[in-house]
Amino acid sequence: MTRPFLTVPEELLEHAECAADGLDMLGFSISVERRELGQPYTPALACRRGRTRLIAEVMPAIDMRRIEDWVAYARSTGRDFRIAVVLPANAAVDAATAGRLKDLGVGLFRSHVAKLVEEFPAMDLGLNVALPDPKSIPRKVRPLLGPIYEQFDRSNWREGFGDACTVLEQEARKYMKAGMDAGRILLVDKRGKPARTTQSDVEGMTMGALVGAFAMIRSPNKTDSAVGEILARLNRDRVGEAHHKGRPLTEARLRKNVGTHMWTIVEGLRLLRG
Repeated sequence: MTRPFLTVPEELLEHAECAADGLDMLGFSISVERRELGQPYTPALACRRGRTRLIAEVMPAIDMRRIEDWVAYARSTGRDFRIAVVLPANAAVDAATAGRLKDLGVGLFRSHVAKLVEEFPAMDLGLNVALPDPKSIPRKVRPLLGPIYEQFDRSNWREGFGDACTVLEQEARKYMKAGMDAGRILLVDKRGKPARTTQSDVEGMTMGALVGAFAMIRSPNKTDSAVGEILARLNRDRVGEAHHKGRPLTEARLRKNVGTHMWTIVEGLRLLRG
């Protein structure tokens, strides 16, 4: 399919087509040279996939001024807005320029005409999240968080949050079952009577169910109380991430909360692995 590019130089048309085809294969809907009110330039490709927006500029070489203007715009949107550059496969990019693109969160694609290759990913520039320094995290907790940090490094923060919640739930179930097995944790109902909750029941609990279970612990210690509070704080956005993906209100709330949630999850894992 030949697309109606008007502003892309003739020598770059095959690379623009390659970029459009490659991004289409990644699930993006593609608009050619569509400029929205307030945007600094007319981009070669404006792409959309769910709540994610991606501007892909097809260039013969890096135009840093144009890229920096796009980055400034993207950061002002408060949305999942990403910027990427598409270069011909043989275009030279020195180490300093590549480092600057990465620092800005700009992605880089190489067009081989028949195939689009991602050199490094475009980041969600509307999101400002700084995770705890891995060096400050206990060594026995790091294996749990390593894959999650990799998700955030690629700006897959929704998936990273969901995975982090899953890890926290798993650790909370292990903790409760170990306490029940040792006889330290006893769950009681509202009347103070022993609850008929088995370890098998605990194994199947969602985060919401775990919130209720931790609240039922008779004579909870500090860790019991803190973990229960952490689970309760996370549960609303956990439910939204798991069951209401793509809803505007869910997205806006999670974008606002995900940074502090991740610090809370790390604290929970410290307690549970302590």
